[in-house]
Amino acid sequence: MDDLNVERTLPGEPTVSPRQRVGFCIACNAIVPIGPDGGCINGHDPGSVHATGEAPVDAEFPVMPRINWGAFLMPPIWGPAHHIWASIFFYPIWLLADTCLRTAAGMGGWRGGLLATAVLIVMGGVEVWFAMTASGPAYARMAGRYSLERYLRRERTWAWAMLPIALAFIALATYYNVAILHVFAGSGA
Repeated sequence: MDDLNVERTLPGEPTVSPRQRVGFCIACNAIVPIGPDGGCINGHDPGSVHATGEAPVDAEFPVMPRINWGAFLMPPIWGPAHHIWASIFFYPIWLLADTCLRTAAGMGGWRGGLLATAVLIVMGGVEVWFAMTASGPAYARMAGRYSLERYLRRERTWAWAMLPIALAFIALATYYNVAILHVFAGSGA
């Protein structure tokens, strides 16, 4: 009887709570009840529902955070560790952004400021988008091994682990541009 939610209304009279099929829907980014067609009750197809099981009808489920900070801070490390291999392309994208920022610093004036602002907005937007969409597919790949609660605990650890690495990357890139290339001293590269 461990797998059933047993409530006792009167001593000696157990009642079983009604159960429902649930699963993790990638599109909803949450654990949701599953409809009769195998898709989530919000209308998403069965292919977007993973890690199915049963739960009491009145159960409350943990919610996936809106943004995954580990994926935001260091996507090229977080992604492959979570089997999202396309995130490795953040390395060359970062190099391109660094080159654009160096060019903008060398240009000076309003055009340089406009280029730098555009690069930062686009890169920030791409990283925020990745951090907002990556948790669902990552959990879907691990759902057979981890509960959502355990996955969320691991992601908090990932976020704290990625913070010093991201700060080190920023510090090294700044040192390289300022001390080695002398970009911001006006000599340009």
